[in-house]
Amino acid sequence: MVGARIAGTIDADESPTVELISMWVAPFARGHGVGDALIQAVVSWAEEQHAKQVVLAVRAGNERAIALYARHGFIDAGPAPDIADGQPPERLMIMPVT
Repeated sequence: MVGARIAGTIDADESPTVELISMWVAPFARGHGVGDALIQAVVSWAEEQHAKQVVLAVRAGNERAIALYARHGFIDAGPAPDIADGQPPERLMIMPVT
C-alpha cells in the first residue's frame, strides 16, 4: 500500500509551489523504489504545472524519510511553521524544480 497527496498552490506574490503532503509507503514495500517512484511522479507533475519548487514537511527524527527526500534534491529549510500543540516537530524541505 502506498499513497501520496499533492496540492498545487499559486500565489501572485510567490513562485508557483507544489506541496507534497502525507507520503506513506507500507513497511513491506519499503526499500523497493516505491518512495522514489512516488517522488519522481510528484516532481514530474510539478514540472508540468510549471512550479518553481516542491515543498514538504517531514517529522524531525525520521531519518529514512529525510534521506529519501535528500537523495532527490530536497534541502532542509528549518523547522516547519504552524505545528499544532502536542504534535511532533517537523522539518520543512524544499526542492527547486528546473
